Amino acid sequence: MLNGLRYLGIAVEADATQLRLNAPAGVLTPTMQAAIKAHKPALLAAANAAVAPSPQSGLPLSFEQQRVWLAQQLAPDSPEFNLALAFRIDGSLAPEALARAMTDIVRRHEILRTVYTGGAEPAQVIGEAVDVPLPIVDLRALAEADRERVAEQIANAEIHRRFDLRRDLPLRPLLLKLQPQRHWLVISRHHIAADGWSLGLFLRELVFAYEAFRRGRPAGLAAPEIQYARYAVEQRLASDEQENARHLRYWQDRLRGADPNVFPHMRRAPAATTGSVVVRQLDLAQAQRITAWCRRTGVTVFAAYLAVFLAVLRHRSGRRDLVIATDYVNRDSVERESVIGMFVRRLTLRCELQDDNSLLDLARQVKRVTFEACSHAEVPPERIARLLDRDGSGGRPQVMFGMHGAPLHAPYRDLALYGTRRAELLDLQVATNEFPLSMYVSDTAAGPVLVLRHDDAVVAKAEADMLLLQFQGLIGLLAETGDASLKQLYAVAATAEREAAANYLTMRARRFGQRSLDTRGVQQ
Repeated sequence: MLNGLRYLGIAVEADATQLRLNAPAGVLTPTMQAAIKAHKPALLAAANAAVAPSPQSGLPLSFEQQRVWLAQQLAPDSPEFNLALAFRIDGSLAPEALARAMTDIVRRHEILRTVYTGGAEPAQVIGEAVDVPLPIVDLRALAEADRERVAEQIANAEIHRRFDLRRDLPLRPLLLKLQPQRHWLVISRHHIAADGWSLGLFLRELVFAYEAFRRGRPAGLAAPEIQYARYAVEQRLASDEQENARHLRYWQDRLRGADPNVFPHMRRAPAATTGSVVVRQLDLAQAQRITAWCRRTGVTVFAAYLAVFLAVLRHRSGRRDLVIATDYVNRDSVERESVIGMFVRRLTLRCELQDDNSLLDLARQVKRVTFEACSHAEVPPERIARLLDRDGSGGRPQVMFGMHGAPLHAPYRDLALYGTRRAELLDLQVATNEFPLSMYVSDTAAGPVLVLRHDDAVVAKAEADMLLLQFQGLIGLLAETGDASLKQLYAVAATAEREAAANYLTMRARRFGQRSLDTRGVQQ
């Protein structure tokens, strides 16, 4: 705690029994003052030590970081928390300016030069600003027809390479040179130092700084208003035991009797297993009609899409009481919007579907349940998992649902580096899944994109394809009718399943020359 106070600019002095603080105006909140009073003996001992520790070391992790840290310790060689972006860049590219731009970003954001020490109670150590290495792999000696294939192999190996959080910077770029005017830029990040929003911030700053250095001028980007470590320190100091107990009681009541297993046959495989990704584009006009419906009815777009997803899960699993995970981005202040760091909290949502309800009823329930979960998000996911662990499987939900807005994803597809003609986002994914099944809806200019990740060991490709097909069908029904009963949704889902089975049998018949195969049996 002492280092955290000093990091916030609070001078701490002590004698044998007295503790004196000199804090900038507005820094010490009543909750922090109560925490300092509760930890006074430990603070006195630390302040009276012969050598004062550096305020850049021994800093606490945020609760969001600690979740990632603990999970990574359980599977130290897993790339589960690697975040990756890769671009095919055509045009004149200056690697030196690119490396300088990344170095400038690391100078501005302490979290990108932070390493971690300790075990169950880890700490952050902020390092000095250093030059970011940008390795360059020149593939021009290969036959031109082989370069893209080899580049993909190298890029895939790179994004799956583990980070040593005790020593490595959480940022690792790689540049592949295929032609004088064609490069692949691969950027790997660790989730302990970044979330999805952070990736967008990083790319915007990269574009700005790169152009400045290409033009021969300083980047001129000011440091963010706060650094991530400040958020972590203030979060820890603001933690209140009575409030934490109240939050825990909410989850004990809310999850009593709940089962995190949506599909009985889908038992959890080992963490970070190999997975597959299926991507589908939703119709833009349909999405616009659903957004308008949300405005009219007062539900959020997140609640509408999750309600449709829950209806699909209800149809496919037969369960009315569903427990899923989702992410909540804790950037609820303006000063956090420009900070690179890990602000994502994991929430558990429990929804109960009644077949005589409408989709609007379900969407309103989702909105209410999500609001309540956000209000009690202080409880770590590990504690909630223990509440749900009824059969020794770990207690984590099997299914994850998330939604990303346009401000987050727009920069990914528009890496407009100065002097280049085009930068295409490559479809490279870290092939591990934290959940057996996860669905993400990402807003883009062309309409929402559905990204379904599934663990190959527990979810068959046919099941994943059918789930997406039914989701698209139900979205279409909602866009067309403006609302529907859950029974109507189930009927549409069943029709999609029968038609897919009939089409599959017809395809098989044509492939083997059995054109007279009767497919009516699958429609009974």
